[in-house]
Amino acid sequence: MRHRHPKQEDFRFVCTVCNRRFTQYTRLKLHKQSCHVVEPQFKCEICARGFKLEKRLKEHRLGVHLNQKPFKCEQCPRAFMRKPLLKRHVEGVHEGKKFKQYPRKKRRKQQKKVDIESSEEDEDTSDSHC
Repeated sequence: MRHRHPKQEDFRFVCTVCNRRFTQYTRLKLHKQSCHVVEPQFKCEICARGFKLEKRLKEHRLGVHLNQKPFKCEQCPRAFMRKPLLKRHVEGVHEGKKFKQYPRKKRRKQQKKVDIESSEEDEDTSDSHC
């Protein structure tokens, strides 16, 4: 049986935030969690790092805290938590493929700086309210 491309009427599930349409409710739910949730809903009980997707939290626990990386490179000792990371490694390191470099997100560092600055401001203003 041949795979058919979904028709417009197959996209029944609509995101209420951005109007993007999906053929499955589960895809819509994942989209909302990964694109529209501001605060991470899932926290690691070991290091308190937050994740928007429960799937990423599970990968984090296995890879970071239990050192289980199931996707092993056949050409070197490296191993990865996710298959796309292994694929990118093989293409970039062993096959010489060049990837466009994007600036790394500094969100966590910036957020920590904002948190520190705002707590310092709170301390400064708390004296003036007394």
